[in-house]
Amino acid sequence: MSEDHALWEAIGNLHRTRRDLIQQLADVVRDEGEHACSFCHSEPPDVTVLVGPSVSICDRCVELCREVLALRQAAR
Repeated sequence: MSEDHALWEAIGNLHRTRRDLIQQLADVVRDEGEHACSFCHSEPPDVTVLVGPSVSICDRCVELCREVLALRQAAR
């Protein structure tokens, strides 16, 4: 298997894994009154809250984390 083929196969696997994760997370989005974000303590309907096994995080905190990671990556 060529290096290019292996790279494209790995990229395809990442996309499938990401898609599967998104589908799994869609099942744990909670409605109003069910949970507050563990980080900023916002509650629905102001935010969409994703609930994990021991922590909840809202869409705004997820976006903030993405921005921080992007800034860190750009600084490298």
